[in-house]
Amino acid sequence: MTEPGGPEPRRNLEADLHRLQEIVGRLEGKEVELEEAIALFEEGIALVRDAERRLAQAEGRLRQLAEAQTGPRPEGSGPGGGR
Repeated sequence: MTEPGGPEPRRNLEADLHRLQEIVGRLEGKEVELEEAIALFEEGIALVRDAERRLAQAEGRLRQLAEAQTGPRPEGSGPGGGR
């Protein structure tokens, strides 16, 4: 366990998604006090934001690797490019 104010231990995306499932299950339960529900909701929001950030970073890394192999692609080309 880390000390208060110290860096958080490194979590993986799968563990965060599992925790989000736990949070949703708890919030959908009938016996959740308001303060606990708020704390769980805040934790869930933080996990979602972190997951979105990690996924965006992974997408950027994958794009860099693909461009290194094939050269840059124009914006809007490829799957889902709006055509």
